Amino acid sequence: MDYEGDIVQFYLGAGMHGGAIYVRGDVSDEYLGVYASKKEFTEADMRLLEPYLKRYSVLFNTPLGLLKARGFTKIAPVSSRPFGKVYSHTPI
Repeated sequence: MDYEGDIVQFYLGAGMHGGAIYVRGDVSDEYLGVYASKKEFTEADMRLLEPYLKRYSVLFNTPLGLLKARGFTKIAPVSSRPFGKVYSHTPI
């Protein structure tokens, strides 16, 4: 649990059209893919992750508090149609 390196690398979330990626700890903006952005991590997000964190805690004998201590970063698409400007309107 004391890993100090970056857990993600470049292009995280590139091509996302929906959903969210949750990363334990902080994510540098330089690692975000095209049309992916950091969003506010809310209590609702924590409620969503809670069952998975509890299961992980049991399976890997890791205190739940330790898993939550670093906080989380939420990555999501910039909009509901992140690639809308890329599509051509020209009929084929």
